[in-house]
Amino acid sequence: MRIISGRFRGRRIDANLPPGVRPTTDGAKETIFNILFNFISLEDTLIADICAGTGNLGFEALSRGARKCVFVDKTRRSCDYIGTVAKQLSLERNEFEIISSDAVKFFKEFNDLESRKFDVIFMDPPYKDLLVNPIAANILKNEYLNEGGIIVAECSIGDGIALIQGYKLVQEKKFGSTKVLFIQREIISLSD
Repeated sequence: MRIISGRFRGRRIDANLPPGVRPTTDGAKETIFNILFNFISLEDTLIADICAGTGNLGFEALSRGARKCVFVDKTRRSCDYIGTVAKQLSLERNEFEIISSDAVKFFKEFNDLESRKFDVIFMDPPYKDLLVNPIAANILKNEYLNEGGIIVAECSIGDGIALIQGYKLVQEKKFGSTKVLFIQREIISLSD
């Protein structure tokens, strides 16, 4: 794994990948961030990397100007790996948080979330578990995304996300048997 752009550009991560984790490829990651920048700037944003695995997307976002990333994964091995990478990158403690939790429960039960909304939420759950919709439903229903914020959801070609009012699919990109959905929370404009 390596960081493509930003302050950690070109840094290779020297740690053994957790078993069963499939990091987003460099090519797909570059495309994801190019699309993302059409809708939002990462400068000083609060990011969540859900079902983080290696934390690949969250670390890339931090490298490109995000203020903080909350990494969530239910496996201890992934959480340990993310901690190792954060140490290798010499991240400050206020730049990241690692939470060992099931993704659905995290957005359903994590009390501290009431005080914060994210600007970008990356989600890449295991495809076989069919978690994309349950996770997205909790995010959308409980408004854990700021106005104008984006959910970047990786899922299998046959999956999708049931949207609710106030959210729209702004882009979809296919990579072989995977697709990436970009869902934006609409900005409510106050007219005079």
